[in-house]
Amino acid sequence: MKFKLILRQRQGNRIPFHYQHPLSAAIYKLIQLADADYAKEIHDKGHGKGFKFFTFSDLNFKDFKWQDDFIIIHEKEIVVLYIDLHVPQTYRSFMKGIFANKTLTIADTERKTNFTIISVEVMDSPIQHKKDNEVVLITTSPTSPICVGRKNERGNYDYLSPQDENYTQFLLNNWREKVKTFYPNEADELMEISVKNTKNSKSKLIILKAHTPQETKIKGYKNFEITIMGKKKLVELLIHGGLGLHNAQGMGSVRIL
Repeated sequence: MKFKLILRQRQGNRIPFHYQHPLSAAIYKLIQLADADYAKEIHDKGHGKGFKFFTFSDLNFKDFKWQDDFIIIHEKEIVVLYIDLHVPQTYRSFMKGIFANKTLTIADTERKTNFTIISVEVMDSPIQHKKDNEVVLITTSPTSPICVGRKNERGNYDYLSPQDENYTQFLLNNWREKVKTFYPNEADELMEISVKNTKNSKSKLIILKAHTPQETKIKGYKNFEITIMGKKKLVELLIHGGLGLHNAQGMGSVRIL
């Protein structure tokens, strides 16, 4: 399920340039307000193999400027955020948390900005009325970077460009792993992914837990298209759980074109 949140700046005006990890923490906090045990469980363990089955878009600002390693926004700035949540218990707890608090805080060790959540909208999907096992074909575009990578000998990821010949295979393998975790008895022979318009794809380096001993650098790509075919329930698992790696850190959010 995809949610559209309209946020209005309330206090503070600086957001970390690498805001993805603090924003992920803010989403967990909203879930925690409704169900602390469940929030801890999905944070620590996920739903098998570490998959959390949620992601979120980049923040969409109307007006801002860069300064050093943070983003400066105006007083009462309006920001749009899309959040994808696949597991029913997750989105129910998320909504309860919003109605309990109506505040989203993006904070790191040096700065904190509070937003009032002024509206929440459940977004319609072109495939929402299809039957679960009906095969659907959609074309999507990233609303946050998509991270695809192969493990190297050090156990770290070497991130692939959409123009890499192995890109779609690794993206498909990741989807299959998610299906095996969420639908362990489901056959996956009808699943297909292809990419197009990759010439203008743009890379983005994201630093998670910046300025801490746990600092991690990841890389994803935007500005291209991904065509997805499969049973509706498996396609929804992918687009609501996120494409590729690091979904709970805001990677792999897409919109259907």
